[in-house]
Formats: sequence, structure tokens, C-alpha cells
Amino acid sequence: MSKSAEAAAQQAERVALKPAKFASVAAALVEAQRLAQGVGKASNNTFDGYKYASGDAMLAEGRRVLSACGLAPILVGYTLDEGD
Repeated sequence: MSKSAEAAAQQAERVALKPAKFASVAAALVEAQRLAQGVGKASNNTFDGYKYASGDAMLAEGRRVLSACGLAPILVGYTLDEGD
């Protein structure tokens, strides 16, 4: 399979996920980990000249697989103040 055909197949798999039901949160998380795919380095740091995977791309992949498993990410803010 050529690289472009392989990339197209991976993209189709990313889009084609359908929600599933699981007996426990643990089972759903295991399946989400199985479905998760690496995020490519599509962003570029112009100052130091290197490519990196953006936080937005990583969150998008996380949302994709979690929603397919009936889960949702939540953002929790936490800061460390001096003296904590």
C-alpha cells in the first residue's frame, strides 16, 4: 500500500468511528487507548525551526476517541502558587 493510500485509509478510520457502549469507564478508556492514533507534527516553530504536534491536534484526537467510547474530556484548571 502506498503512503498516500495508507494515509487516506487512516483518515477514513479516524472519521468513521461510531459511538459504542461499555460496561465500565475502565473498559471505555481501554478501548479509547486502542483507537487513539499518533498526532503528526503539522505545526512549525518558526523561531527555532522545528515541527511539533499542536495541543489543538492532540485534543482533537482525544475528543475523537473518547466520544467514540461514550466519554468526554474535561479541562480542569490548576495552578501552583509560590509556597504551595
